[in-house]
Amino acid sequence: MPYVLIDQQPPASEHQVPLRDRFALHDGLIGREQRLLSKDKALVSALTELNDAYRREVVALVGEEVFRANSERHRQTCRLFATLRDRHAHTPDGERARQDERRRLRQAKHEFYHGLGIDIARVRAIRKESLAQARAVARQHIDLELEAPAAGDARPPGPTTNPWTWYTPAYAYQWGSIPSAGGSAGTSWKSAQAWATTGEINLMSWIELFGASDKDWRKTDAMCEVGVWFQLPAAGVIEAWAWFQDINTEYSGLLEDESGCSDAYVRQLSRLYLWTTDSTERYVTVKDYERGESEGQWTDSLTAPGFIRPVRFFSQKAYAAGQWVYAAFGVRDFNLFQVDDMTCRSRMYSQYFVKQLALRSTGAP
Repeated sequence: MPYVLIDQQPPASEHQVPLRDRFALHDGLIGREQRLLSKDKALVSALTELNDAYRREVVALVGEEVFRANSERHRQTCRLFATLRDRHAHTPDGERARQDERRRLRQAKHEFYHGLGIDIARVRAIRKESLAQARAVARQHIDLELEAPAAGDARPPGPTTNPWTWYTPAYAYQWGSIPSAGGSAGTSWKSAQAWATTGEINLMSWIELFGASDKDWRKTDAMCEVGVWFQLPAAGVIEAWAWFQDINTEYSGLLEDESGCSDAYVRQLSRLYLWTTDSTERYVTVKDYERGESEGQWTDSLTAPGFIRPVRFFSQKAYAAGQWVYAAFGVRDFNLFQVDDMTCRSRMYSQYFVKQLALRSTGAP
């Protein structure tokens, strides 16, 4: 619940913010989106290049003529894997039939690869190296070096001579973005929505691939936020608290081997963040899950619906006394898989109610 403070400052209404600052915000948001999309483009290009290089090495091992002569047979088996779930009823008998067919198709793929006469150990070594490079590229993309330090034993705001400005919905603005990309196959379902009037943030990302070929991938990078205007009483860094109330947070997935010599890399990363005018995001991680080639299913709900998570942030830069700054509080979900002959489903839900906010300048007395 909000504290009752005798030195509490009322939040600014939008009409108090000078028009030039509001226009500058829109320019800043455009520049920010261009920065994020440029980074996303670099990630997609890097993953595409890695997969193309992998395929070139594998084709060179097999031989171009042998590869072309057998590629249609391989594609047919992949298509059967891709439609496997749709061709069997969702009943116990249907599941048994699906597992039986899956075993037959897996054996067919296994025999196909070994029948080509290639060095399987060499192919696995190439695959492992490619997956290691993909992991490195993903880690570079998500900027873990900007991870905000944990608040430690810091307590939420109390009475102080440095007044806090408190906010509850409705907030000033909302914003969202969810670029997605992938290789030659697979499906994505995604949404990124926020409502400034209620403070609700809603992210959903489903990516899946049935009937994977030699190296394929999909990813989404969803983020959305609500924000407020804050005028600094003194020059300094903005210190902020945000209370995120869990509506529904769930992370789940599935990996199934399709060939007996498969591999995979899955990354599910969920972070809360603060972004302020002309800066970059500061993150606090709430979920970071990685999985290799081991088959199985997983699911996790971080907290129960209604749970309130208070999070402390500091802005990435300092601002001048009297400056109007826009502060956005949001959620970013990064969902990625890279698979080789594995069925994969990776799902992320992040639904929060931004219950209240408190901001102040660290430079005030």
